[in-house]
Amino acid sequence: MTEDQRRFVSRTRSDLEAGADVTIVAYGDSITAGFAVRRGFPSFWKQMLQDKYPEAGVEMINSGISGDTTLDGLSRLDWAVLFYEPD
Repeated sequence: MTEDQRRFVSRTRSDLEAGADVTIVAYGDSITAGFAVRRGFPSFWKQMLQDKYPEAGVEMINSGISGDTTLDGLSRLDWAVLFYEPD
């Protein structure tokens, strides 16, 4: 993990610990989207964060698309992730 990534994660963790609202975008393919399962991993991740930081408001946006390739993911980065201004 780079120093910039560590600062980014540290800031989000600090916001959660302070009970602030955070927006997290789960970005990926069918595993993220939750293809062929009742709930994708973003719903479990959100529940875990809500349990650990009950005072924080966690908005989890699932931007997973089944069948996505790396090229597909790169082409939709602006509207599928950055648009939401994630923490």
